[in-house]
Amino acid sequence: MDSPPTLTPTEIKLIKTSWEQIQDNPQKVRKIFYLKIFEIEPEARKLFRETFLSFDSLPDSFLFMREHLDNLDKEIPRIKRLGLKHKTYGVKKKYYPIGQTALLWTFQQIMKDKFTTDMIKAWAKLFEFMSQDRKSTRLNSSHTDISRMPSSA
Repeated sequence: MDSPPTLTPTEIKLIKTSWEQIQDNPQKVRKIFYLKIFEIEPEARKLFRETFLSFDSLPDSFLFMREHLDNLDKEIPRIKRLGLKHKTYGVKKKYYPIGQTALLWTFQQIMKDKFTTDMIKAWAKLFEFMSQDRKSTRLNSSHTDISRMPSSA
């Protein structure tokens, strides 16, 4: 397996800064995020009726990523366990790139022009890291291009 990408201090700062910009209104974040997921993949909605997944919080993996940015390379066993947890919920491999797209879309909708290309690249690199270390469980990376998305939710 290729070694996972390493986040630079600048990329870590960009991720933290962007996360701080959206966390002030968690209900709005959740609404935009989940509506985008269901727009892209309506089948994903059934996960919330048939499992423990909840609209009350963002997926564990996003919170985990943000909280452990400075030590992700030491968190690989926990990242793999997180992938297994998602599998028990019925999360399919194809949903992970959708989650990435929906999260980046959410940032773009809330932050507007403040969500820079460098922030998008930093988050994409973080998703790549997470996907490389969870491949053996469920996750597979995918390139996400939000530049072609409409500008409103």
